[in-house]
Amino acid sequence: MSVALALLVASAGASTQGEQVLSASGEYVVASGQGGGATARWSLGLDDYWNVTVDLGWAQLVDETEDGDSHRLGGSVGVLYHLDAFAWVPYLVFAIEGDGLFDNGGTRSGLGFEFGGGLDYRPGRRFGVGAYALWHAMVYGDIDPFTSYGVRLNAYF
Repeated sequence: MSVALALLVASAGASTQGEQVLSASGEYVVASGQGGGATARWSLGLDDYWNVTVDLGWAQLVDETEDGDSHRLGGSVGVLYHLDAFAWVPYLVFAIEGDGLFDNGGTRSGLGFEFGGGLDYRPGRRFGVGAYALWHAMVYGDIDPFTSYGVRLNAYF
């Protein structure tokens, strides 16, 4: 009973202005191939709900075509909006993204955006865990749209 009440009550760990977050994520990417990778995120809290974010990520995609496996390197800068500021923190993210795809067939690049959301659980002031899903669409370049799903560990300071 006390655990259920603790999850429903506003957490002392809610984000605040000036707070910084470092996140490390394991990621599953679905594109022309499928694969796994890792992403690092830094966020800065502008207030209780808005954050500025910077992401850097890498994924290895297994592709059955003649080009073989490929590596995706990407980075983004965007905003993250917390829908609530309790211990469970749902959020939406929108970012401008640049990607490079490297394989035996050469190099492809793209510039576009990512949109998605997630849910973080923050039991205290310094630590949290979460899961997310993102849709990536390149509006310039020759990389097809793709999705990514991940789980992350967050450190707050």
